[in-house]
Amino acid sequence: MIKIIILICINAGVYKTIDYQKPANTYSPGLRTGEIVLKNPSSWILLIDDDGGDYDNPQGDTLYPDLQSYFKEALDIYYPGQYDIYEIKQNGPGPDTSILKNYEVVIWYTGECWNSAYWSTLEPQDEQNLAIYLDSLQGKLIFTSQDYFYDRYPNAGNFYPGQFPYDYLGLQYVNQDTIYPFGGIFQGVSGTVFENFSGYFSGVGVYSEGVPCWLDHILSYDAICNLKAMDSAMTDTINVGFQRNKGRYKVIYSNLGFEVISDLNIRADMIHAAIEWLKLSVEEKKFTYNEYIKFSNNRIYYSFPNQKETKIFIYDITGRIANSFSVSGKGCLYIKNTPGNYILKGQNIKIKGFIIR
Repeated sequence: MIKIIILICINAGVYKTIDYQKPANTYSPGLRTGEIVLKNPSSWILLIDDDGGDYDNPQGDTLYPDLQSYFKEALDIYYPGQYDIYEIKQNGPGPDTSILKNYEVVIWYTGECWNSAYWSTLEPQDEQNLAIYLDSLQGKLIFTSQDYFYDRYPNAGNFYPGQFPYDYLGLQYVNQDTIYPFGGIFQGVSGTVFENFSGYFSGVGVYSEGVPCWLDHILSYDAICNLKAMDSAMTDTINVGFQRNKGRYKVIYSNLGFEVISDLNIRADMIHAAIEWLKLSVEEKKFTYNEYIKFSNNRIYYSFPNQKETKIFIYDITGRIANSFSVSGKGCLYIKNTPGNYILKGQNIKIKGFIIR
């Protein structure tokens, strides 16, 4: 008996049905499952492109939209030349431990993908490789996937020991597809890596036409919820993001992919905050002011926890100091510089990148 699962949303223009047929693809007989398509000598971050879309490669897959640019432009603000890209070229496992072991931080995203009949999210072999990377190699993982659970654990519900979401993401329960908005609002949770972050998300123009953000409500047993989301009507608020520090490894998982965060500066800042949390100990984090600084267009808002004067320097992409300020307490700086990429540094401030448009 063939089981067909169909979800129909009247007048919503969405689909989620196992018998939905995506276009067929052909592959060169010698084409590997994946390969590193960007290699930098000083890389310590690995970005794994598992979104089922590869428009740059005529032999590659175009089942789903190519989301790589959303991550590259965000990483280029803070970490230019410091990351490699591993692109999964056809439906199958991603990089093994011989590749993963070379990187301090791994970022793995699956975007819109939702069923292994067309393009899998994490496969069992991927889960095993990541388990080794985290356990034995003291890895640090950022994983974003809106439909990993629908793909690999379609009957969850509860997660159990022996399953990757339970053992390594620290998750206990999922109510799948609780809301499926085309856009909405996200809010970071106080006291977590995403504290003070909020804004809008939208799958329109990011995912395939008519495809929303399928968001699950998730509960954990020892991970910390760091991100909540609601639809534009603000009728439901659900837990979509979690962080977990097991000492020997650290993980951040989000059901809301970074690709749908509309504001590039916020997207870049959140990825940066996640990476820095993975890298830094709690004690080191306490001595930085980064969480008290936000960007909006050509304005820098700061709200420091004390009145002590702090020096702030703004550098252009050539490394030249474009501006310098002495600030304290709470306020706003208006920057009149030429549009482009800039970096902010200062006393008790680790590097923050931002864009002036």
